[in-house]
Amino acid sequence: MKMKISRLFIITTMIIFAATSNVTAQIKLTLNPKVGTSYEMNAEVKSTINTLIGNSKIPIDVTTTQTYMMTVIGKTSEGTKLNFIYKRFTVGISGMMMNLSFDSESKTEPTTEIDKTLSAIINPIIDKTFSIVIDTDGKIVSLTGMDAVIKSMESSSAANPALAPVTGMIKQLFSDETMKQTFFQYFSYCNSNVIKTGDTWQKDNTVNISGIKGKIKSNYTLKSVTGTTAKIEANSNIDFDMKSQGIGTATGTQIELIEVNTETGVPIMQNIEQNITHSSNNTNIEIVNKGVTRIKIKDR
Repeated sequence: MKMKISRLFIITTMIIFAATSNVTAQIKLTLNPKVGTSYEMNAEVKSTINTLIGNSKIPIDVTTTQTYMMTVIGKTSEGTKLNFIYKRFTVGISGMMMNLSFDSESKTEPTTEIDKTLSAIINPIIDKTFSIVIDTDGKIVSLTGMDAVIKSMESSSAANPALAPVTGMIKQLFSDETMKQTFFQYFSYCNSNVIKTGDTWQKDNTVNISGIKGKIKSNYTLKSVTGTTAKIEANSNIDFDMKSQGIGTATGTQIELIEVNTETGVPIMQNIEQNITHSSNNTNIEIVNKGVTRIKIKDR
């Protein structure tokens, strides 16, 4: 009798194991962090920009990092409201007889004119706050607070008119539309539908930055779910048509690997590889940009 019971137990266990081993986790990738939770978000972008003029190639390497404190401050019918505080900004540029390095945390007084310019424009934005409301599908519903960030830049250059051209260029990086596009990129994997490993979904994003319009079409695939971590792969096509502005076209591809906490919907890590070629109108100039973006978010 004991042997029969033991055999029955083993067979039953095997049946349960066989059944559960074929069960595929079903999840929703929606943003649902707890109110009051804070995260440190670090985004590093490394780009190699090659300007091709005939048979000549002029390379420039650019590295930037931005560190934010991200806090979940509430939830509304529109989505989750997040506060972001700028904590650190760095930039490094080398090439074309230029070697620039700037860090907002540096305790050393800037000595070169370009370092002084960047310090005067960027340091005032440190500890400035802006807010974003994101819906369950990763869409940026609203963005507020960037006006204060822009004003801090403008006030720093008001006393020195020579800073105005640089301020204008940097302001474009912090415009409402640019910031919306940036943070949509960070959260565009969100999907309010129930999905399982192997499922794919598409996101089409129309971009309009300073009158330059483009489309980004992305296909996402849920590769695996282990515990509370989902791994996603995204492949995107990028297409900017700027012929009406007389500056040609920019097309390219992007591959993205993402890890997301399935309980909160907050990304843990993102690696983005981007290749974009910009061809100008009626010239033999071509600009090829190869970039890698690494984003890490951790609890505070």
